Amino acid sequence: MSVCEAILSYLQRSIQMVVSEYVTDNQPVDDKCQAVMLVADALVRVFNTGRKDELILNTSFWDIFVEIQHKLPLVLRKEMEWIEQDNDEDLEKGIAFIRFSLSRKVLKQSCSVLMDDKLVEEYYQTDSILRHESHKTIFLEQLNSLELIPFNISVNEEEEPVMNVAPATSPVKSKRRKTKRIAIIEDIKPKKLKLLLDDD
Repeated sequence: MSVCEAILSYLQRSIQMVVSEYVTDNQPVDDKCQAVMLVADALVRVFNTGRKDELILNTSFWDIFVEIQHKLPLVLRKEMEWIEQDNDEDLEKGIAFIRFSLSRKVLKQSCSVLMDDKLVEEYYQTDSILRHESHKTIFLEQLNSLELIPFNISVNEEEEPVMNVAPATSPVKSKRRKTKRIAIIEDIKPKKLKLLLDDD
């Protein structure tokens, strides 16, 4: 099994765990579901594996999405400005990007934009998940599965604003805004997702 195949398998198992959680509870999947973190981790690995910049360029996958943000869904472009302000490290920004994209069901659309853009050839090797034809097909099918699941997850892990206490007076809020919780309210029946569990 290649590295890319192993990552796709890891992503599939993580998705199945999320589906199982949803089928069991019949409620939108929230941050209490550990599999959400596994899905985000697997997606980070998808975006990081096979990049040409691993040795010669100092560019994160967040930087790559920033370069094509003018082609991304409007709701995501607006949020990316906040993500940039709210997070210091590129990895944090990338994970916030993934979580928001999952919540608003625009992850597949965003990835499709990247895979159709010439930029993918500039930054990714031909055998990467985002360029290899069979890997791309499997990945997009997995993203389809994720879009069937209603999520209720925060963009970042922090739920309250960071508070800085001024030396002489009252507490002052920092520029970091309160992390919003994004609820996706849809009438999706869990039985529609049971087929995904049968693939294991």
